[in-house]
Amino acid sequence: IVKVNLLDKNDSPPQFSQSRYTAVVPENSPIGTLVATVSATDPDLGPSSVVQYDFSNPSQINGLYKITKETGEISTNGILTGKGRKEPYVISVRALDNGDPQQFMDTELYITVGDVSRNDGVPKFLKPEPGQIAEVPEEASVGTAVFQADAMDPDDPNTANGKLVYSFPDDGTIVQKLFQIDPNSGLITTKVPLDREEREEYTLILEARDLGNPVQQTSRLLTVVVKDVDDHPPQFERQRNSVPLMMEVEEEMPINMKIGEVIAIDKDIGRNAVIDYAIIYGNDDGVFGISRDDQNRGIITLDKRLDREMSGLHTLTIKCFEPTDRINKISKMPYNKLKLDEIQVKVHVRDKDDNNPTFVERNLTRGVRVNAAIYTEIGKVHADDADAEADVINYHLENVTFHRPKTGMKRDLGESGFLVDPSTGVIQTNQSYGKYADGFFDVVVKATNSPDPTKADFAFLKIFVLQDTDLMKFVFDKNPVNVAKEMKEFKKDIEGAFAQPLTLNVYDNEFYSKVDGSLDFGRTSSCFQVLNQEDVVDLDNVQNLFNSKKNQKLEDLFVKYSVDSVERCARVRT
Repeated sequence: IVKVNLLDKNDSPPQFSQSRYTAVVPENSPIGTLVATVSATDPDLGPSSVVQYDFSNPSQINGLYKITKETGEISTNGILTGKGRKEPYVISVRALDNGDPQQFMDTELYITVGDVSRNDGVPKFLKPEPGQIAEVPEEASVGTAVFQADAMDPDDPNTANGKLVYSFPDDGTIVQKLFQIDPNSGLITTKVPLDREEREEYTLILEARDLGNPVQQTSRLLTVVVKDVDDHPPQFERQRNSVPLMMEVEEEMPINMKIGEVIAIDKDIGRNAVIDYAIIYGNDDGVFGISRDDQNRGIITLDKRLDREMSGLHTLTIKCFEPTDRINKISKMPYNKLKLDEIQVKVHVRDKDDNNPTFVERNLTRGVRVNAAIYTEIGKVHADDADAEADVINYHLENVTFHRPKTGMKRDLGESGFLVDPSTGVIQTNQSYGKYADGFFDVVVKATNSPDPTKADFAFLKIFVLQDTDLMKFVFDKNPVNVAKEMKEFKKDIEGAFAQPLTLNVYDNEFYSKVDGSLDFGRTSSCFQVLNQEDVVDLDNVQNLFNSKKNQKLEDLFVKYSVDSVERCARVRT
């Protein structure tokens, strides 16, 4: 196991909580009066996440303000006057992290200094209190009350100096599109339905100003939290055409063991986001169970003995739903890919490797022409493995021995002489066999799919080296293409026409060659050899066997497959 620790890089600057800040401070306020507090956070880790504050351009300040580097509190540092100025002062404030290289972000603070020479009563918010939070349900109808703001002015409320008007500052944020405040009563209401999943918290800047001259005003922050409403059903994060979730388990594993898990999502929060799960299809025998864990996941477990011989694949349909809706959701229904509250799980049961590859036929007899072209297919071996999850079987030429019975010759050729395709088991020529005439090969092919040398099987082939003079041929009254289509069935029927167990090896399907050497494109000749078990039947006996006048079943087959005659493959000159 390789454990990789990812080290944080200081690649993110601090981010202010607001795009810009506004504040109002009365003129002649005492030195040290708090004007505003800016706040920023840094998503990096360690020292890189520590944020300090400073003025971006100290020349803007003229010594009138000071900032606490650790908290972002901006206070007066001199005597302020608002006379003759309606526009706010703009101060650039910078947030810096402690990373290397150091990252920073600037914002602007708009400070309005009130002139109190004639209207010296400064409004004060009673509600909201500093840090107070208001709540509103998501999707609440337009006009839903959010908060009742309340401010007072020390001046006579019956005069312009004491008459208060409430508003939101035009700070370019989305607040004025979502909320409105009654200028006379201070009641804050919604202008549109709010979606908690889109945004769950808003910061509102409330302003209260009088109608005196000069205008006195104050501001207060109000945090509005959008409360969750159970308006999102749980569902799985998948496409409607997604493939099933695949899981694997070994047969005979212990009961109550975890097999896997599924995870659904609910965009709600808290109790509204709790999800239950059920297997609604494919679990008739109750082999599997599912339950919710403390992380809202559906844990699939084994409840009964798992037998691969009973079933190697279980296809389950799992549904997610709110706990209060269980009785309406667990009806047995096939999987519907269009319903995103359903997911299909395929559980593959792995079989223990307790079977070896086994050849379908262990003893085969084949023939090869002396003049066969290289890569001519001689035959094919095939093995199966009874294990359901068995690895692919590979074939290997294990040994070749050549025999020439007339001289008693025997030669061990090792792994040479023929080619064996490791994937398909097809046996091909890899040379000319003229020097091996009048003999045969004993060929051993190994099938294996495991590093364990004992988990293998062997096929034994006897391959005769043939000349045309050693063969007979069928003459068909149809072309080679049609003959080839029926050859497998023809061979089987012909072998079944004899009382003794004979094997028919057919070596080619070619256009029939006439006596003058010309080709008859409407007829086909197919040279063949007959074996009695592993012994070659001589040509005289073959001619006698294929005398259709002595075998009615054979004659019927010749008619069925359009066999005109049985002749020697090579004409012997006399």
